[in-house]
Amino acid sequence: MGTICGSGSATAADTVEAVEQAIDDARPRLGETRPTLGLLFVSPVHDLARALRAARKRLAGIDWLGCTTAGEITELGLTQGGVSTFLIGWGDASHRLDAVRPLQGAANGIAGELAARCAALLEGERGAGRTHLASLLLGDGLHPGFEALIAEIRRVVPGHQTLVGAGAGDDGALARTFVGTFVGTGESALEGGVTALHVASSRGWGVGIGQGVTPSSDRMTVTRSVGNVVYELDEQPALAVFAEYARARGDAFDPAAPGAYLVQNELGIYFFDDIVRVRAGIGLTADGGVRYAGEVPEGASVAVVRGEPLGLIAAARG
Repeated sequence: MGTICGSGSATAADTVEAVEQAIDDARPRLGETRPTLGLLFVSPVHDLARALRAARKRLAGIDWLGCTTAGEITELGLTQGGVSTFLIGWGDASHRLDAVRPLQGAANGIAGELAARCAALLEGERGAGRTHLASLLLGDGLHPGFEALIAEIRRVVPGHQTLVGAGAGDDGALARTFVGTFVGTGESALEGGVTALHVASSRGWGVGIGQGVTPSSDRMTVTRSVGNVVYELDEQPALAVFAEYARARGDAFDPAAPGAYLVQNELGIYFFDDIVRVRAGIGLTADGGVRYAGEVPEGASVAVVRGEPLGLIAAARG
């Protein structure tokens, strides 16, 4: 039998109740297949560690990983302030889940350890014909080092290995995120954490790749930036550029609290005529810069970009 998956969600105010309802919603979708892994996506109004404990109690004996979100999405739609879960019953596949650890640190050290664990898993499963390897990473979506870690992992793992993942959110507060796991006998949930799930399978994963966003401003040049902080676009203060962009669109924009607007109106980085990277704004610096969740090089050609639901879905389907 192949791999079977099922999702569920709930919006109960009590964390334990919400987790139990989400699991009970997802469990029947697997039929007679017993889940062997669970993913938990939790609004920051809930305590992630408590949610992981509740999930393990509801479905004992399986591994769990999860993170806080900026909205919980399943194929049934979006919830806010809730919990969603994704249960997996492996067919001809097996997994290994790394314990969560702080993202802060040397990317090459974390990447090297991850590559070694992947190689060990693949070697152990090769006799069973499970020669395809995929890794799912969950990390702090507000930490600019997360992208550097992914780039380093991509450098040290085999080219045929699939690498997917996401950055944890915090309902747009842009303050702190949590990533957690429940492996063995206890849970661990860390602010600013990162974890990885490795899967060896007899068939490779299909992954859709695409941004799903389109430019909504004129093309601009980053005339002053330092790392992940942009100070000037076309020699104008970056925040003033966004204020004018919002005025032209008729959008409400508060320069004193621009967080949600910066997330909805991201910065796309061009390579020739294509948007190849998208940066979410995560706040302001004391000296007037706009901080992004990833490097924005000085001299880069950029535009403000937006995504519409149908475009984002089409991009994910690849």
